[in-house]
Order: sequence, then structure tokens, then C-alpha cells
Amino acid sequence: INEIKTNIDALKSFLTVYENPTIFYTGHMALSNFAEYFNLNIRALEESVNPGIDVTSDEVNRFVKELKDNNIKYLFTEELKPLTTAYAIEEILGYKLNLKELHGYHSVSQEDFNNSISYNDLLERNIKNIKEATVLDLMQVKGINKELAEKIYNYYNGENNDWYNSFWFGRN
Repeated sequence: INEIKTNIDALKSFLTVYENPTIFYTGHMALSNFAEYFNLNIRALEESVNPGIDVTSDEVNRFVKELKDNNIKYLFTEELKPLTTAYAIEEILGYKLNLKELHGYHSVSQEDFNNSISYNDLLERNIKNIKEATVLDLMQVKGINKELAEKIYNYYNGENNDWYNSFWFGRN
């Protein structure tokens, strides 16, 4: 439980750096409590909390327009779902996206089951993916220097904390 608390605190801390952090997700809106807790805007293709609702072409077009208008390069997908929708979105956009899983904690793959993957492991996977997408999309959208974005990303992954402290707080 302490590991889970530590991971939760780390993600909350990470996201406080960003104004209205937003990620785009091809799934249904089953992670609203997760999003609310972390003050994270999850822009889901399927606004319904019920899985399997058919989306209309207008909904897909609005979603794609939002991706394009915001120069988004990362797209989150549901666990255990085919990537058909993500590939169709890439086709409409005319460019490849970095596809990352955002696990909804509903079920696990056979591989994760065989490897005894825990809730905390899934949380850590989500956190790593969210950090990567948030920093690198922010770099592209807001024009943050790639080197700075990578240093921030590395800091939040436990690398080079001395640099981060000296850069932001003037301490070594």
C-alpha cells in the first residue's frame, strides 16, 4: 500500500506543474474518478461510461480535429482492445501517433496475469505513459525546448534530481 501511495503522490506532484493537463484516449470514459483525483483532463473519444457504445462519424471528426488543432502526438488506448480505432485516427490525421495504453484496471492480459502483474504495476505503467505523453506533447504544443522537456521527464522518472533542484530551486 505504501508503494501505491508513493506512486499516487508522485503523479499528483508531477501534474501540478501543468495547467489543465490533457490526454486523449480512444476508449470510453471509465476513468473519470482517476481523472478527477489527479486533476487530469482525459478527453475520451467515447464520452459514455459504458463500453462498446458506437461513436458517430461526427464524434470521430471532432476528436480528430481536436488532436490536429492541438498538435497532439500521443494517443492513449484501452487495455486489451484492438488498435483499429487508433489506426483509423492516424489515417485521418495523416501522421503516426505515439500510442500508449491507459489501463482502466478492469482486466489484465494473459501475459500480465502470467507475470503476476499487480495493481501497483499497472498504476506505474499508467504513470510512466502519462508522464511521457504530458512532457513531450507539452514540449511540442507550448514550444518547450526538447532538452528541457527531456530533463523534466527524466527527473520525474528518478533520474538527475540534482539538475532539477538546481534548475528550479537554485539548490544542488
